[in-house]
Amino acid sequence: MASLKRQAISGMIWASIGSVGGGILNLLVMFILARLLEPSDFGVMELLVVVTSVSTVLVDSGFSQALIRDKNATDIDCSTVFYINLSISTFLYLLLFAAAPLLSVFFHLPEFTNYSRVAFLCIIIDSVAVIQNIKYTKDVNFRPIAISILCGVVVAGILTISLSEMGMGTWALVF
Repeated sequence: MASLKRQAISGMIWASIGSVGGGILNLLVMFILARLLEPSDFGVMELLVVVTSVSTVLVDSGFSQALIRDKNATDIDCSTVFYINLSISTFLYLLLFAAAPLLSVFFHLPEFTNYSRVAFLCIIIDSVAVIQNIKYTKDVNFRPIAISILCGVVVAGILTISLSEMGMGTWALVF
């Protein structure tokens, strides 16, 4: 019982480090970027984030929670969910890729087509990590997730700030 308690406390601490630490680092990066970029750059990025967020919810379709709750989930179950998520995410990406010019017209932003076609690749990339995150969550092992969040924010922050310094504007946020 003590081991379970220790595991729960450790999981809570690491989940907090990932969420809070990632949020603080992200906020610091945004403060720096606010000085380097135009408000319109952030507006375009937010449009991309909205579409991407809706797509991410569609890709998961509750499979993650089902696998987390299933105490007897097999490797075949995990493999099936992986390929379903990958298939759905690829389909959504291709759909959004084709719809990008229509979204550009709708938002009155001609450059939105190119931005979205690159930014929407994260839908596929995110779907690849789902199974590993499920396994860590089932094991109440949030340390690797927290470390990956923190590393991701640091690397993305450095890249985005560097590209912004080079005058890349919205492309800095997209990358």
